[in-house]
Amino acid sequence: MATALRVWFGLCLCALSVLGTELVDDECGPDDGACSLELHQLRAQKEAKEVLQAGQSENKTAGKCTSADADVMKKLGGGNADGTFPKILSNCGKGAYSFWSGFKRSKMQDCITQQTKLSSSCASCYAMSGQYSYDNCKIPCLFGAWCSSSCLKCSQGNQASVDQCAGMPSPTVSQC
Repeated sequence: MATALRVWFGLCLCALSVLGTELVDDECGPDDGACSLELHQLRAQKEAKEVLQAGQSENKTAGKCTSADADVMKKLGGGNADGTFPKILSNCGKGAYSFWSGFKRSKMQDCITQQTKLSSSCASCYAMSGQYSYDNCKIPCLFGAWCSSSCLKCSQGNQASVDQCAGMPSPTVSQC
């Protein structure tokens, strides 16, 4: 119910912004009968917008990953050992590649979601990284370990995009 109410208020606010109506605070008090109904409605919409924004900031980061996703990544940690977030991504990326059919981004995304319990939207950012590495880093990564300096140097070319998509910095990979 609360989510539906937030969505309804959000839609109302979007409609007002499209029409060019500004949410303004006026000199009317909440029980002031001299103020028009429109001014009271604008005040209520402003308060609803603040509640909606507060609710979103509690559950979401600036990107596709939620605060729960951040907790999962933090728990798995960085590095290159088995069970770390970077190693799981590497394993999922290898599993999403086939000599005959190439790289399947959706397969990597599904693997990340299954192996880590990240949300699908968050996992999509890391599947995008796998696609980048497949498209741009085959040679440096094919002739060495996934955590070799040449492979990591190449794949770092996409790190800013991945972090922006996720809305947070990713766990750091350690060179092996």
